[in-house]
Amino acid sequence: MSLPVSRTTLDCLSPHGMVLATLHLVADGANGSDPITVLDAVEAARLGEAPVQLRESGHYEYVLETAAQHASRYRLRCTLARRHLTCREDEDRGHLDTGSYCGALRLEVIDGEHGPVVATATVEVRSIKLSYRGDFRAMLRDLETRLAGLVADLRVPVHTPY
Repeated sequence: MSLPVSRTTLDCLSPHGMVLATLHLVADGANGSDPITVLDAVEAARLGEAPVQLRESGHYEYVLETAAQHASRYRLRCTLARRHLTCREDEDRGHLDTGSYCGALRLEVIDGEHGPVVATATVEVRSIKLSYRGDFRAMLRDLETRLAGLVADLRVPVHTPY
């Protein structure tokens, strides 16, 4: 079952499965209907999608919440995110603008300004122009099949996981 909401929270997990940070997302009021869709874990796994789904061309505010000992170090890294310049050194908040991006979006928590990735979370960005499951994902599967055929047809020894 999917539930449309205007705010949600994501756990950012370390490679060992520990929650190192919590990401709070709030949709801008101008996002229109269903700015954030949250699927239950069973449905998301069945569909092969992330449970938290944002909209293409959506605008979201984010706040990264971490344990007190890491507050001044952990930052969100994502090509679509912009940190507020007025943030205190011990907080990380900003905007996440999806623009024309569609598909799975990896959100990384890094240690320091340019440090290593310590935790990740994934959201799905749904197309608003096409039916996401019916058209957009079918187009991606078709491209995957055609590209896999091209790689296999190169007649050169390659190691490619399918």
